[in-house]
Amino acid sequence: MKRFKVNSYLTNEDLQKRIKKEKAADQLKVWQCIYYIQNHDGVSAADVSDTFGLSIHSVYKYVQSYNLNGVDGVLLKQRGGRRRFYLSLEQERELLDSLSQKASEGLVLTMNDIRDEIESAIGHSISDDYIWDLLNRHNWKKKALRPKHPDQDMEKQEDFKKKLKKTWQPSN
Repeated sequence: MKRFKVNSYLTNEDLQKRIKKEKAADQLKVWQCIYYIQNHDGVSAADVSDTFGLSIHSVYKYVQSYNLNGVDGVLLKQRGGRRRFYLSLEQERELLDSLSQKASEGLVLTMNDIRDEIESAIGHSISDDYIWDLLNRHNWKKKALRPKHPDQDMEKQEDFKKKLKKTWQPSN
């Protein structure tokens, strides 16, 4: 198996400082791996992968990237974020602001109204899930009257109607 050596971009003290400061577990493993290889001449990829719980492929990738590009080569990119989207956050905000203006004028906004506006802005059809995600992302809530009370008792309502006086007169 191939034996590793890393270029000396950082001293052992600098690597130790990076290891102590690092908060992300995956980036910490990278710095530990490089420190280990730098201090153990001719260590194999299998030894490093067993020691740090990395795949052999990852060890090769980190060492090659460090040797070619230095410190910047092994800084891992953060995960997460919006990778796929139809509109930027600013465009979404502008669209929802225009919809809220319509709502404030007394026009009732329904899911179909919102869908039509978004589809005309994007230029193609979208799923219900996209609309709900967009509304949730901008803290919009669904507000609708509920059709009936959850604790409604039809028998009590009918009894109330039967006992109700037909005419009301003011008391003197």
